[in-house]
Amino acid sequence: MTDIVKVKKAFNLFYSNLGKELQLATLESLTGWKKSTINTYFNKKWRGQILTRVRPGVFKVVMDAKMNFDNFFDLHTQVDKGVR
Repeated sequence: MTDIVKVKKAFNLFYSNLGKELQLATLESLTGWKKSTINTYFNKKWRGQILTRVRPGVFKVVMDAKMNFDNFFDLHTQVDKGVR
C-alpha cells in the first residue's frame, strides 16, 4: 500500500469518527502503519488538531469538520507545498 493511500485511509477514518474515540489498533490495522509510526504522527503532526490522547491506545478525533484531504495530506508531507 502506498503512503498516499495510507494517509487517505487515515483521513477517512478520522473524518467518519469526528468527536468519537478511536482505538490505536483500528488505525494500525486499517493503514498498516506500525504503532511507532502512529505515535510519531501523533506527536509531530496530529496532537491537538487531529487527535487527543484519551488514555494509552485510545484517541479522540478532534479534527475540524471543515478539513479536507488536501489540508490533511499537507500535514504528512515533508516537501514544501510550492515544490510539489
